[in-house]
Amino acid sequence: MLVIIGIGWWWTTQPRKTPATSGSPSRITSLAVLPFKNYSPDASQEYFADGMTDLLTTELSGVGALTVKSHQSALKFKGSTKSTPEIAQELHADAIIEGSVLRESNHVTVNVQLIEALTDRHLWAKKFEGDVANIFKMRNEVVEAIAREIKTTISPEQSSRLSSARAVNPAAFEEYLLGRQAWLRQTEKGWDEALGHFNRAKEIDPGFAPAWAGLAVTYWSSADAQISSAEARVKAKAAAQRAVELEDSLAEGHTALAMDLLLEFEWTKSEQEFKRALQLKPSDAVAHWQYGWLLVCVGRPEEARKEMERAVELDPLSPVMTTDVNVPYQLRAWKSSGAEADANYDKAIAQCQKALALDPSFFLPHFAWGLIELHRLNYSKAIEEISLAAKMESQPVWSAYLGYAYAMNGQRDKALKILDELHQLAGRRFVSPFCQALVYLGLGENSQAIDWLEKAYEGGSPWMGWLKAEPMFDPLRLDPRFQALYQKMNFPP
Repeated sequence: MLVIIGIGWWWTTQPRKTPATSGSPSRITSLAVLPFKNYSPDASQEYFADGMTDLLTTELSGVGALTVKSHQSALKFKGSTKSTPEIAQELHADAIIEGSVLRESNHVTVNVQLIEALTDRHLWAKKFEGDVANIFKMRNEVVEAIAREIKTTISPEQSSRLSSARAVNPAAFEEYLLGRQAWLRQTEKGWDEALGHFNRAKEIDPGFAPAWAGLAVTYWSSADAQISSAEARVKAKAAAQRAVELEDSLAEGHTALAMDLLLEFEWTKSEQEFKRALQLKPSDAVAHWQYGWLLVCVGRPEEARKEMERAVELDPLSPVMTTDVNVPYQLRAWKSSGAEADANYDKAIAQCQKALALDPSFFLPHFAWGLIELHRLNYSKAIEEISLAAKMESQPVWSAYLGYAYAMNGQRDKALKILDELHQLAGRRFVSPFCQALVYLGLGENSQAIDWLEKAYEGGSPWMGWLKAEPMFDPLRLDPRFQALYQKMNFPP
């Protein structure tokens, strides 16, 4: 086995044998970092190789002159037999970074190669070595070397950050990588595991800012799903603020703080933090995506569309982000009528279809498609799509929208049955009050709907961000209680 590993390690350090080409390579403005190969004797170190890929992608995303494709999209090519030009074409990248990691105890050797996408030509290769404690220093050296090779500019702020990397406790770093890996699964079990890893990381090394940022984002992910937003936002905000205090130049800390401020409906402060995060890391797909959601909530659909489309450009294989581009088109449809509204609804549905082409088993495009049909008053089709989503991924909010659709379709008995199930479920696990509010709204019981919306507000439900833009709340807008609730939401004019 060690002989095989050694041969593989040797192969990754050799120049590729590609057809000879003349002339200098085309200017590189976009690149993707493919999953690094693990050539450590211990196969369980696979997470470490994936973590190095993630770290390098993250820091390269701070190079403003570059468009860097997201780690999540690149990760889909782990173990792929596709050629470099084929992968680059799918990711829309000018160049590909490949590499391998050899870890022996606390010593790490990383080999990195830069490959021109169009020609599959090997442009540059270099070996980097160091201890795990200085892993960020090594990562930064790789970033600087790549930037020099492709002749791109690093901002003075990033240059300062790259030259001042702190040492990190190796055990804390391992917990951080395991936490990132768990969080990226985007499941409730993954979030539980991520919280454990991030907590251990910051206990081992309290000054390790990325662990605090990871903790904040994981609490945010759990909000209104596993725990109430009220509980999540207190823990998330404290962790995000600590991350920024420790390292103000950490983009992930500002993104986490921006997302946490959304749970407090602090729209202006949240926008400031998103802008700071994107100044530090222009190619952060998650920051563009979540900033897009903020713009949706405050009623700025054109800006939201641009941010969400930029997120998809950076993470082209993400079915979540591809789906969510539908929302700004829906907002445009709600503000128009006739053929113009139909055209925007069609564009919204097209986004759901694109997402299903990426992952036919994914629930979110069906849910989003169902909401589109709700707004088009096609209740039977809405019920069909939301039911599909609920079968794929059971969540109380899907049931709530299904109950609303049944009520609007005149199927009152089915709506009442779902309402009863939600009340019973709330006795066993957390259910956002927003869910009951939706069903009461569909049933035309407006006073009850507002009662539950007030509870959702007190709990900080992120779904309350829909109050400004969502037409389904129009029957409530003249009610003084709803108007008082709306004022509390701090929506800009």
